[in-house]
Amino acid sequence: MFDHHPEVFLYMATLFISFYYTLLKKFKHHMMILYFWLHTLSYFAFAFLFLFQRHLVPASIQQLALDTSYHNLPLYIFSALAVVITYILLDKLMKLYPISKILALSQINILFATTGYILLGDRVSTVSILGLSILFIGAMISGLQNFSFSNPLKSLKSYDHKLLKLSTIRAFFASTITIITFLCTARYNETTRHILHTLTKHMHIPFVTIAPLHFNVGLQLANFTFMFLFITYALKEKNLIISTMKKQYDLILPLAGLYTLHAYYYYYAFDLIEDKNYITAISKMYLPITLMLAYWIFKEKPSNEQVVGMTIIVIGSFITTFG
Repeated sequence: MFDHHPEVFLYMATLFISFYYTLLKKFKHHMMILYFWLHTLSYFAFAFLFLFQRHLVPASIQQLALDTSYHNLPLYIFSALAVVITYILLDKLMKLYPISKILALSQINILFATTGYILLGDRVSTVSILGLSILFIGAMISGLQNFSFSNPLKSLKSYDHKLLKLSTIRAFFASTITIITFLCTARYNETTRHILHTLTKHMHIPFVTIAPLHFNVGLQLANFTFMFLFITYALKEKNLIISTMKKQYDLILPLAGLYTLHAYYYYYAFDLIEDKNYITAISKMYLPITLMLAYWIFKEKPSNEQVVGMTIIVIGSFITTFG
């Protein structure tokens, strides 16, 4: 019904992730275990959808194992490691700073992701670059404590250096996941074809492009596997996995549902929309939406910097859509 208007799926994905981040504020303990459950439940939801679309015939299980898990396996592993690192950094940041500042500065990944798209042969228009630059400035302003229009450079220098450092590292690894997703799901061009062919030749494992939703199945499998290993051997909190679910299932299940719905509609839109920078711009609208939801649900009044920054983000997203 909406295949001719794929932006609708992107708007829905943005709305679901906004509710997800708003509700995430209520989860206070064992964040890594929460992320494990999010990826585990999401994997089984997507795996069932994959099998259901193929009428649950025995051959579909083989397809599930090969097409979404074995193919591109090293890239799934690399992405999963990046996911674990981003969660470790997010958990550390959430213990030190309000989530509104963390989400604002996470938009540094715009710089890394756009650079990655260009290197992989994606065409980025001047208008898109302008819009993304404005969006980035808005995100930086919204993460400030005190912003002065009379001396903006001095305001930017007042950033908490630890917050900026950790956010930049986290943005780099988050962008790595985005770029790998582009490599494995975008239509072939000369650059991506050469990279995948070279990887196949030297690693003796098929590296191919597949549908974004199918790529997500393999990615979620790798994510929850590495999350389990990290919780078991690094945190040594394996015994808390089940008990945390029992105690907080009323929060974990809605969060997992919102996360899965976001992933479904995001990857569906990713498959239909060729301009990936358009996807980046619209996706960043979750920042002002989350801010409004936090005010509406939790009565959290936004700062002047957040209002100004979010307004600029909306303007930047709007400009990018004309790219």
